[in-house]
Amino acid sequence: MLAACGGASGSAQGSDGSDVVPRPVEPLPDRPGPGDDRLDPRPDPKPDPKPDPADRSASLQWDTPITRTDGSCLTSADVQSYRISYGLAPNNYDYSIDVPQKELSCTVGAASSSCGSSSTCSYTIEDMGTASWYFAVQTIDSEGQASNYSNEIIKTIE
Repeated sequence: MLAACGGASGSAQGSDGSDVVPRPVEPLPDRPGPGDDRLDPRPDPKPDPKPDPADRSASLQWDTPITRTDGSCLTSADVQSYRISYGLAPNNYDYSIDVPQKELSCTVGAASSSCGSSSTCSYTIEDMGTASWYFAVQTIDSEGQASNYSNEIIKTIE
């Protein structure tokens, strides 16, 4: 049954045709007392839980290159930074962050050649908006030259 509350007056009839007389509703006390098993209609307010920042971040991980496109060796001393580019559409990066190599957390990677071993680096971008984000990484050498983009990855932030 659907009922509405308000200040309108009028009469209603029950299912047997008799007049229905509304009964006054007793207000609940400010707080239930001892032995009062009624629920308090005004529970203590609780703060809204804050979203976990990890839920709105993108943690990226990539293997560093060990050779240049011409096949010559690329050492960690040759690398100035990594550029993380990202945006809301494939291959369309409206944002980028240049992260100096020395500020990254890197471990020994799986790839190796006569030029040495790669590293696996990671970086987290926080406070991302709700969307599907597309990411790619470039290596920036000590002369400021940028590599081609890495393979693109997608992360959806909800």
